[in-house]
Amino acid sequence: MTKTLVIALVVLAACGGSDAAPDATPSPVVETEPEPVSDTVPVSDTSDGQVAATTDPEPASDTVPVSDTNDAPAANTPEPPPGVDLADLPTLIASVEAALAGTGDPLEMAQTLGGFPLDIPAPEGSTLYDISSRFQRLEQGTRETSFEYTTAGPGGNVPDVDINLDDNGPGSVQIIDVYDPVMAALGFERNASTASDPGEPGGPNSVNHVYVPETPVGTFNGIAGSAGNVFIWTDEDINGGSFSSEPILGGYRIDVDIDTSEDAPVPVPLLEALTAAVPTPDGMPLVAGEARIQRRSPDAFQIDRGAMYVAVRLEWEADDFDDVVAYYADGSVFADPLMAAEASFFNDGEYEPAEMYVYDGTDRRQSVLLLQRYEGLLGIDAPEEADGPVRITLDLDLDSIAPKLSAPSD
Repeated sequence: MTKTLVIALVVLAACGGSDAAPDATPSPVVETEPEPVSDTVPVSDTSDGQVAATTDPEPASDTVPVSDTNDAPAANTPEPPPGVDLADLPTLIASVEAALAGTGDPLEMAQTLGGFPLDIPAPEGSTLYDISSRFQRLEQGTRETSFEYTTAGPGGNVPDVDINLDDNGPGSVQIIDVYDPVMAALGFERNASTASDPGEPGGPNSVNHVYVPETPVGTFNGIAGSAGNVFIWTDEDINGGSFSSEPILGGYRIDVDIDTSEDAPVPVPLLEALTAAVPTPDGMPLVAGEARIQRRSPDAFQIDRGAMYVAVRLEWEADDFDDVVAYYADGSVFADPLMAAEASFFNDGEYEPAEMYVYDGTDRRQSVLLLQRYEGLLGIDAPEEADGPVRITLDLDLDSIAPKLSAPSD
């Protein structure tokens, strides 16, 4: 199986960055006011669940306090996405494939797969390009979850972004005209707009608009928390085509961070469902995780499993390496839907039990099988320093083509 390690935990609200393509050095912040332009692209209708904020605006920073109660007001947030039934994963991944091919509503898929917590629609005519949701435990006992989804513009193009044009160009004004009223209805106010200067005439350029919450505290995906700033981007190169041989693709990106208690459920339904399926000993807290769309190149290993998959990683920490190894070495701790098993090397279409093995001299690895279909790897890494934590990771690649394996025939 492909061992894709994708735990790039990035605080997007701090930098407004993108995993798709590095942004060039930003120019000074440019404050802009809405001006109508002829090539503005309308946004599709927003959800009926949008509720305008009624409290007076308050200054908000990127780090905001987390509510200590699950009775926090649910203003400005959509209904929680339905919980993910792991048995439905093949259907879910197939729907992601269809969305990447241009079918359906990008926001709906971002909410279903990634748990995107706000009703912020994509520009009309754009199609889904990427979804990424990741979380990390913060020092102050909170969990920060970063949600992001990206769409490709119609025909792979967006209006021009240029720091030498008024208001940074029509690609910038488009966001202001379209999203200022949308975000105001959600209780957010535009604070700043920053365009990049690529250092070369003609771009590609990007611009992000920062929307600050009037009332950060709320309920997000059914969990009490606090919202950070929302960043809405027009990016003339969402796929990094200017750094590769691929054609450059223009599009849009929307991202936001939500802080919740680390004792609360993970606000990404897919990751919460997978976490519940993993056996863990006492004293092994969940510290990080990620689910994101990955693409296979035409000559990639397992390209026969499809051009895309959803890569998942979960990470825990523990104090005692030997105790963790002893816990997982007892294969009986694993039970359906997650087994200590792997695809049989000799009997095609079957799985066989798998035992823990030593990796890199000290660490341990355990092959696992989810739903008798998705192969994964549980890793136990010894502390890098004497007083450091033991690191436990689970990596899974989810695609719609992975066959369900039969029990051993002998």
